[in-house]
Amino acid sequence: MKRKNSTKTQTDPSKRPKKIQQSQNEGESINSKLDLSLIQNKSKPRASAVSTYTEGWDQIRPKLSDKMFNALQELGYEKTTPVQIATIPQLLKEKDVVVEAVTGSGKTLAFVVPLLELLDKKRPVNNKTAQKRISNEVYSIIISPTRELAQQIYKVVLQLLELTKSKHTASLAIGGSGGNEVEDAVELAKNGASILVGTPGRLEDIICGRVAGKPAVVCKNLEVLIMDEADRLLDMGFESQLKMIMSMIPKQRRTGLFSATMSEAVTELIRTGLRNPAKITVKVESNSLEGSEQKTPETLSIKYLVCPADRKLAQIFRLVASNPLQKYIVYFSTCAAVDYFYKLFSKYYGNIEKINAPSTDDKKMDVVVSSLHGQMDPKRRKLTFEKFTQLDTALTTAILICTDVASRGLDIPDVDCVIQWEPPTDPKAFPHRCGRTARAGRNGLAIVFLNPGREETYIEFMRIRKIPMSRMSYLLADLTPYQPSSTSDPQHELYPASSDDPQSLSILDHLRNSYVSTDRDIYEKSIKAFVSSVKSYQKHEASYIFSFKHLDLLTVANGYSLISLPKMPEFKSDDYTTFFTKFYKPNISDFDTIPYLDKPREKARLLKLNQKYEQKAHFAEKQRHKASDSAPSDSSNAKATDKHSANNSNSSWSNNKLKKLKRAERLTKKLNKAVAIERARSLSASADASQVDNIDDVLNRKIGGASGTSSLLSVYNTKHSK
Repeated sequence: MKRKNSTKTQTDPSKRPKKIQQSQNEGESINSKLDLSLIQNKSKPRASAVSTYTEGWDQIRPKLSDKMFNALQELGYEKTTPVQIATIPQLLKEKDVVVEAVTGSGKTLAFVVPLLELLDKKRPVNNKTAQKRISNEVYSIIISPTRELAQQIYKVVLQLLELTKSKHTASLAIGGSGGNEVEDAVELAKNGASILVGTPGRLEDIICGRVAGKPAVVCKNLEVLIMDEADRLLDMGFESQLKMIMSMIPKQRRTGLFSATMSEAVTELIRTGLRNPAKITVKVESNSLEGSEQKTPETLSIKYLVCPADRKLAQIFRLVASNPLQKYIVYFSTCAAVDYFYKLFSKYYGNIEKINAPSTDDKKMDVVVSSLHGQMDPKRRKLTFEKFTQLDTALTTAILICTDVASRGLDIPDVDCVIQWEPPTDPKAFPHRCGRTARAGRNGLAIVFLNPGREETYIEFMRIRKIPMSRMSYLLADLTPYQPSSTSDPQHELYPASSDDPQSLSILDHLRNSYVSTDRDIYEKSIKAFVSSVKSYQKHEASYIFSFKHLDLLTVANGYSLISLPKMPEFKSDDYTTFFTKFYKPNISDFDTIPYLDKPREKARLLKLNQKYEQKAHFAEKQRHKASDSAPSDSSNAKATDKHSANNSNSSWSNNKLKKLKRAERLTKKLNKAVAIERARSLSASADASQVDNIDDVLNRKIGGASGTSSLLSVYNTKHSK
């Protein structure tokens, strides 16, 4: 992926990064503690790549080939990053390496550059070697946890192969790519590839022969194995696949393991898969506190914003309005939440009414909204990722709504701001989310929302984990920061009271009335999103901070723009009444009347709804007849009454039967009335009778026998004939 040309800057010698002291002995740890100054770009928040790092590529020893040096210069990489200057020499010396580095530190080039150099040196491709080489032989494998990251690495490999005019080839092997797995394996077995980049599951299938019945590639001369984002590979449950792959390749190889954190599982993988590796740790030394270390780049500013859960949407809209023509990534914890807010954001920005924007500009904001999560169709995931990375923010504002599938390793160019709707369930994911911005020396901003009260201790929790955060001001309707008065209530010192910012809640009403209550698809997605988010919150690893019993569920529901509360054991019986009286008064009496905007889908729903009502009516009628047949006659009732009275018995056998009979009759009448009312409403709401061409016959067949519904067709035909 090409970068813009780096800007040469003169820095004060005292502020330059400290030179990395490298150990010549295998197994020793290489620590680089860097003092990276935050580069201020006063003219525009979107900074281009800036050369702020250590040495030039010509300082690497052993030296890089001239063609590799020129290729890196052409791509705009004028200087190395700390992780590159520390790692590349070790791999060129054919040593195993274990690299722990902060996110966005340039790890991809740290293994791709030496990998290509080693292949050109040890496995040169020319006319003589081409005759001896097995067609499907593989010399290096790069394992990545996700499709998107594998595709990104693959593009970097292809760029360098092209610019260095190398005759080596590369192939991409990712699961769920939409192609025929057998055909892909046969093609790979026929043509082969020097470099194989892929995800663990697909690589295991190819190397172990689980697709075509035999291994598609030959790995007996494999030179290099790279495991990128090793901690996430293990977190995602790929340990067995990694062990299987390593068992199928030679032990006499070079192995590089790259990870942002070193867990016990990663340590065990190092013990079994690497031989006396050189350990490289790249840390950042903060300028603000002398001698303190942090796990995020100095060019990254991480802020927290404390506000009630039902103010988050307004804050996001205001932030985008105050900083247009930028790239934003908004993180949610669940796939259902991504689907819902993608719909909501798309509708809002497609029909924006500038509720919270300055009144001086009446033009619609040009905003492109995309979504990405792990349950999406692979083809759509690929197209979405490519579309977002290629968007030019000089012309439009781009928002990517996603889950943690886009939180590790992805190098999305020019991301200006990362917004987290809530902190991730796994605290280890927090710095990786933030690290999607401020990459390669650019400035970046990351914001996390915190609910007032207990969640504010998350700030200290992150500080202990060496991730410092600073407070961000609450944005008012005129896009100015909130300035609390000296006499303000301490509870509201970080944000205004509802009465002082009514526009933030009016946005929720606008979303409800315009979109949620008019489109059944959005309405159903809102319920699923809320339920899934509540379940996710209950599974938070930092449960002491994110205590579910202290969560204001009704405020959270209001923040999701719900028009009705789902049936959940977490809600108390009076919560439903409180929600409708305190937060939202619905303008519809029956939520079954909310239609799908897709007419074929709505037609199918109406038929299904009719069947449901018919079944209820039939069941009630059956119960009524059953009760009537089993009920005793008046004379027998009288005799039974006399008998029970004589014996001073309080048995209520006959009374129970009569109650059942009356209850069945009431239910029948109620259901028949409901059928008539709902069908009349639904049919009258149909925009075009031609769209339900055969519904008359269906209705005659389905509900003609139900009492009280035979007049529905005449009502429908009369209304549409007018």
